[in-house]
Amino acid sequence: MLRRSPRRAHIVEPSPQKKAKTSSPAKASPVKSSPQKKSKTRSPAKVSPTKSSPAPKAKHSRSAVTPEPVLEECGSFQPLVDPSSNPHTLLLGTQPGPNSLKVDRYYSDDSNAFWALVGLELGFRRGWHTHARENGDVIPSFAKELPPREEMDVVESYEEGVRRLLTAGYAVWDFLERSERVMGRAVDAAIRNPTTADIGGFLEAHPTIRRVVFVIGKGSAIKFRPAFAEWIEEKRDVLWCSNEAARSVFGDVVEGAEGGEGSIELVVPASVSAAAAIAFRGKIDSWNKDVWGRK
Repeated sequence: MLRRSPRRAHIVEPSPQKKAKTSSPAKASPVKSSPQKKSKTRSPAKVSPTKSSPAPKAKHSRSAVTPEPVLEECGSFQPLVDPSSNPHTLLLGTQPGPNSLKVDRYYSDDSNAFWALVGLELGFRRGWHTHARENGDVIPSFAKELPPREEMDVVESYEEGVRRLLTAGYAVWDFLERSERVMGRAVDAAIRNPTTADIGGFLEAHPTIRRVVFVIGKGSAIKFRPAFAEWIEEKRDVLWCSNEAARSVFGDVVEGAEGGEGSIELVVPASVSAAAAIAFRGKIDSWNKDVWGRK
């Protein structure tokens, strides 16, 4: 919006005759104010603060308008799975963040707890990072909760970490195939106009999978529910929830029971994302109880 410059008062220059007449001290007649009027106009009692004119509202400027977010097209990865290992659990994310997409690796951010939790369970320590320190660790809060490096097998390559995870019976995928995302933001709240992946088809192709773990936590599970409402309705007799967080999202629409024929367990542990307001120690406890404890 264009700002108008304040109008300047139009000053009319008096003629020389008038100027001489009005500027003459002899002819200038002082105006005597009436005592009564002076008292009346200066009386505080007559000035009401509530009746004072409000300050004019400031006009909207361009700086006050919230700009529309810049969106960028984002894709996803192919699922990670080793059919020969008879996978039992699908570790399901929402969609790779910008940094993961750049390097073509699941959960590549140094601050993401996924590989620290996986390594803690499978007996190795992540050795690949984006910004590694001299001792190989990036996040001190992770390092203090893990056994000393000399007591663990340090895996230096992402590919080796993936191999160990898959041979242990886990598969990895995301349930969004593509979307638009607010540029530079990795959180699920930045996702717009998503297209879903064929999770139902993947599970049918790998019938040994009996657990789906929402690794980004409750927020991801909440986003999954409406996007896969048809699949959930179709499988409601075999889907069941194993922990409280899962029940709070799916408990009113699934009716399966543990151990039932063709049953698929839905698990919602603490999120691995750095944006989640939970310390790494809490994530370890949650995953030990809800993920690693039920294979």
